[in-house]
Amino acid sequence: MMQNIRAGFWCLFAALLVTLGAAEVRAASEFETKIRASYDAGQPAPTKIFKIRDRVEVHYFAPAKPHKPGMNPALLYIHGGGWRGGNPTGTYRWCRYLAEHGVSVFTIRYQLASEKQGIKPTRCLMDAKTAMRWVRTKSKTFGIDPMRIAVAGNSAGGHLATALATVKSYNDPGDDLEVSCHPNLLLLASPVMDNGPGGYGNGQEIPGRAPSDFRVKDFWRDFSPIHNLNKDLPDSIVLMGNKDPLIRMAPVEAFGRAIKASGKDFEWWVFPNKGHGLFSQRKSYLTPELMHIYYAFHAFLAKHKYMSEPLPAGKEVSTLVKRQTVATTEESGLTLPSKPKNNPLITP
Repeated sequence: MMQNIRAGFWCLFAALLVTLGAAEVRAASEFETKIRASYDAGQPAPTKIFKIRDRVEVHYFAPAKPHKPGMNPALLYIHGGGWRGGNPTGTYRWCRYLAEHGVSVFTIRYQLASEKQGIKPTRCLMDAKTAMRWVRTKSKTFGIDPMRIAVAGNSAGGHLATALATVKSYNDPGDDLEVSCHPNLLLLASPVMDNGPGGYGNGQEIPGRAPSDFRVKDFWRDFSPIHNLNKDLPDSIVLMGNKDPLIRMAPVEAFGRAIKASGKDFEWWVFPNKGHGLFSQRKSYLTPELMHIYYAFHAFLAKHKYMSEPLPAGKEVSTLVKRQTVATTEESGLTLPSKPKNNPLITP
């Protein structure tokens, strides 16, 4: 008798779990449903790959329906990997998602730094500048607005993206310097910004390890974005973990302060108690961190009229992050914008 009661109890308990699981699936927001469908829709492939120089490529994702035909907003993505690893295929799913929403998207393959081959991280920056100038030069070919090209990057790719807006040195001899490599918008995830003494690539101390990476020690002054700030920085968004052993909070705050001083928009979102590698992508698996990053990027692009607003979203895009303010001499924190429709990240 007792065995039958126990068996019945566990059957009811299992049924309850199934019901709750189904309810959870049904409760998925429109945004989550849409991006998961895009993310899991098989291996993406670019519309075309352009080889613009030896070991430098631009991978193009044509928009399904341009947001503004003939003068469409564009985005160039630069992958991370410490300047010596990574490849553009890791950004393909994000590129496809943006193209599905009307953005003309490019991601690049640049030469990777190699001490054995004598290739310095400066070569990575030169290639990124070449790619950006190439895209801007080909604006009529791709039907894009040359003054509305956003650049995104994570980790070392974030460094290269930020350096496009700050570092004047390191241009390939074949580049036409009359063509600007300056981004019109920046979207950054765990970006390297400080290459000064004790910064990334210049004797940075990581708990439990002795400093061993001095790759940029001899040229950090004109390679470190935070040491080359100017008064023409673009509207920018940064997402990062506040326990990142590679990316410190102080340089990002200084970057945000400089952007605000130039009258531009700066958003800073922090994952409490999270480290580096938040943008790491796994095949057919959308991590909770990526869900937050993708939504914040989409919302920021929409805020600046690069694409339409994201679909209604829920807690899956707001529970892991907190808005970080940047104090200036005039104010104690950022003034939050008015709450756009369906954006749970912006509080009234």
